[in-house]
Amino acid sequence: DAFCRYAAVMNVLANQDSYAGSGKEHWLYRDTRHGAFHVLPFDLNEVLNSSVALDPWAGTTSPARPALSGPLQVSEWRERYRAHLRTVVETSFDPSWLVPEIQHYHALIAADVAADLKKLYSTAAFQNNLTGPVTIESGYGPIVMPGLVPFVQARAAFLSSHPDLV
Repeated sequence: DAFCRYAAVMNVLANQDSYAGSGKEHWLYRDTRHGAFHVLPFDLNEVLNSSVALDPWAGTTSPARPALSGPLQVSEWRERYRAHLRTVVETSFDPSWLVPEIQHYHALIAADVAADLKKLYSTAAFQNNLTGPVTIESGYGPIVMPGLVPFVQARAAFLSSHPDLV
Protein backbone atom coordinates (compact mmCIF):
# COMPACT_ATOMS: atom_id res chain seq x y z
CA ASP A 1 0.00 0.00 0.00
CA ALA A 2 2.87 2.39 0.75
CA PHE A 3 4.22 1.86 -2.76
CA CYS A 4 0.81 2.71 -4.26
CA ARG A 5 0.75 5.86 -2.14
CA TYR A 6 4.26 6.79 -3.30
CA ALA A 7 3.29 6.25 -6.96
CA ALA A 8 0.11 8.31 -6.52
CA VAL A 9 2.01 11.21 -4.94
CA MET A 10 4.63 11.16 -7.71
CA ASN A 11 1.86 11.21 -10.31
CA VAL A 12 -0.01 14.10 -8.71
CA LEU A 13 3.28 16.01 -8.58
CA ALA A 14 3.78 15.16 -12.29
CA ASN A 15 7.18 13.68 -11.50
CA GLN A 16 8.12 11.66 -14.57
CA ASP A 17 11.57 11.06 -13.08
CA SER A 18 10.22 8.44 -10.67
CA TYR A 19 9.42 4.74 -10.76
CA ALA A 20 6.33 5.08 -12.96
CA GLY A 21 8.13 7.38 -15.41
CA SER A 22 11.85 6.87 -15.89
CA GLY A 23 12.07 4.03 -13.38
CA LYS A 24 14.77 5.94 -11.50
CA GLU A 25 15.28 8.29 -8.57
CA HIS A 26 14.22 6.06 -5.71
CA TRP A 27 15.68 3.49 -3.39
CA LEU A 28 13.83 0.50 -2.07
CA TYR A 29 14.79 -0.15 1.53
CA ARG A 30 13.95 -3.41 3.30
CA ASP A 31 13.41 -3.05 7.02
CA THR A 32 14.63 -6.46 8.17
CA ARG A 33 13.36 -5.90 11.70
CA HIS A 34 9.74 -5.47 10.62
CA GLY A 35 9.88 -7.18 7.22
CA ALA A 36 8.56 -4.13 5.39
CA PHE A 37 9.85 -2.36 2.31
CA HIS A 38 10.01 1.43 2.11
CA VAL A 39 10.40 3.64 -0.96
CA LEU A 40 12.86 6.48 -0.51
CA PRO A 41 12.59 8.97 -3.38
CA PHE A 42 15.46 11.34 -4.08
CA ASP A 43 16.50 13.96 -6.63
CA LEU A 44 13.06 15.53 -6.87
CA ASN A 45 14.16 18.42 -9.07
CA GLU A 46 11.72 17.42 -11.81
CA VAL A 47 8.61 17.60 -9.63
CA LEU A 48 5.94 19.91 -11.07
CA ASN A 49 7.79 20.00 -14.39
CA SER A 50 5.82 17.66 -16.61
CA SER A 51 2.44 18.04 -18.26
CA VAL A 52 -0.46 19.35 -16.19
CA ALA A 53 -2.49 16.76 -18.13
CA LEU A 54 -0.34 13.78 -17.11
CA ASP A 55 -2.80 10.89 -16.91
CA PRO A 56 -3.29 9.59 -13.35
CA TRP A 57 -2.65 6.10 -14.69
CA ALA A 58 0.60 7.00 -16.52
CA GLY A 59 3.17 4.24 -16.15
CA THR A 60 0.87 1.93 -14.24
CA THR A 61 0.37 -0.61 -17.03
CA SER A 62 3.94 -0.83 -18.31
CA PRO A 63 5.48 -4.32 -18.13
CA ALA A 64 8.76 -2.50 -17.40
CA ARG A 65 7.20 -1.33 -14.10
CA PRO A 66 6.04 -4.62 -12.52
CA ALA A 67 5.69 -3.17 -9.01
CA LEU A 68 2.76 -1.14 -10.37
CA SER A 69 1.50 -3.03 -13.40
CA GLY A 70 1.24 -6.31 -11.51
CA PRO A 71 -0.67 -5.28 -8.39
CA LEU A 72 -2.85 -2.76 -10.22
CA GLN A 73 -4.34 -5.55 -12.32
CA VAL A 74 -6.17 -6.53 -9.14
CA SER A 75 -9.28 -4.37 -8.67
CA GLU A 76 -8.72 -3.91 -4.92
CA TRP A 77 -5.24 -2.47 -5.55
CA ARG A 78 -6.49 -0.28 -8.41
CA GLU A 79 -9.05 1.16 -6.00
CA ARG A 80 -6.38 1.75 -3.35
CA TYR A 81 -4.25 3.60 -5.90
CA ARG A 82 -7.29 5.63 -7.01
CA ALA A 83 -8.11 6.41 -3.37
CA HIS A 84 -4.54 7.62 -2.76
CA LEU A 85 -4.78 9.86 -5.84
CA ARG A 86 -8.06 11.34 -4.61
CA THR A 87 -6.75 11.88 -1.09
CA VAL A 88 -3.65 13.73 -2.28
CA VAL A 89 -5.64 15.87 -4.75
CA GLU A 90 -8.33 16.73 -2.19
CA THR A 91 -5.97 17.48 0.70
CA SER A 92 -2.28 18.21 0.14
CA PHE A 93 -2.60 19.38 -3.48
CA ASP A 94 -5.56 21.70 -2.94
CA PRO A 95 -4.50 25.09 -4.40
CA SER A 96 -6.50 27.01 -1.78
CA TRP A 97 -4.04 25.65 0.78
CA LEU A 98 -0.98 24.93 -1.36
CA VAL A 99 -0.62 28.25 -3.20
CA PRO A 100 -0.34 30.32 0.01
CA GLU A 101 2.26 27.80 1.27
CA ILE A 102 4.24 28.17 -1.96
CA GLN A 103 4.06 31.96 -1.71
CA HIS A 104 5.11 31.85 1.95
CA TYR A 105 8.18 29.70 1.32
CA HIS A 106 9.07 31.65 -1.82
CA ALA A 107 9.16 34.85 0.24
CA LEU A 108 10.99 33.11 3.07
CA ILE A 109 13.94 32.04 0.91
CA ALA A 110 14.02 34.97 -1.55
CA ALA A 111 16.81 36.87 0.23
CA ASP A 112 18.94 33.73 0.51
CA VAL A 113 18.44 32.97 -3.19
CA ALA A 114 19.47 36.52 -4.07
CA ALA A 115 22.59 36.25 -1.87
CA ASP A 116 23.63 32.82 -3.20
CA LEU A 117 26.79 33.25 -5.27
CA LYS A 118 26.69 29.68 -6.62
CA LYS A 119 23.05 29.34 -7.66
CA LEU A 120 22.30 27.57 -10.91
CA TYR A 121 19.70 30.09 -12.10
CA SER A 122 19.34 33.84 -11.79
CA THR A 123 17.45 35.60 -9.05
CA ALA A 124 15.15 37.01 -11.74
CA ALA A 125 14.32 33.47 -12.90
CA PHE A 126 13.54 32.51 -9.30
CA GLN A 127 11.26 35.54 -8.87
CA ASN A 128 9.54 35.22 -12.25
CA ASN A 129 9.01 31.47 -12.05
CA LEU A 130 6.60 31.78 -9.15
CA THR A 131 3.85 33.04 -11.45
CA GLY A 132 5.13 32.55 -14.97
CA PRO A 133 7.29 30.35 -17.16
CA VAL A 134 11.03 30.91 -17.48
CA THR A 135 13.52 29.50 -19.94
CA ILE A 136 16.69 28.01 -18.51
CA GLU A 137 19.73 26.56 -20.20
CA SER A 138 20.59 22.93 -19.62
CA GLY A 139 23.15 20.57 -21.04
CA TYR A 140 20.48 19.57 -23.58
CA GLY A 141 19.49 23.07 -24.68
CA PRO A 142 16.89 25.52 -23.40
CA ILE A 143 14.07 24.24 -21.20
CA VAL A 144 10.88 26.13 -20.42
CA MET A 145 9.97 25.73 -16.77
CA PRO A 146 6.27 26.32 -16.10
CA GLY A 147 5.29 28.87 -13.49
CA LEU A 148 4.91 27.13 -10.16
CA VAL A 149 1.58 28.61 -9.07
CA PRO A 150 -0.15 28.32 -12.48
CA PHE A 151 1.16 24.75 -12.82
CA VAL A 152 -0.25 23.72 -9.43
CA GLN A 153 -3.59 25.36 -10.21
CA ALA A 154 -3.86 23.75 -13.66
CA ARG A 155 -2.70 20.32 -12.44
CA ALA A 156 -5.20 20.38 -9.57
CA ALA A 157 -8.01 21.44 -11.90
CA PHE A 158 -7.13 18.67 -14.35
CA LEU A 159 -7.03 15.97 -11.69
CA SER A 160 -10.12 17.23 -9.87
CA SER A 161 -12.15 16.89 -13.05
CA HIS A 162 -10.57 13.66 -14.30
CA PRO A 163 -13.36 11.10 -14.85
CA ASP A 164 -11.46 8.39 -12.97
CA LEU A 165 -11.13 10.58 -9.88
CA VAL A 166 -14.55 12.24 -9.56
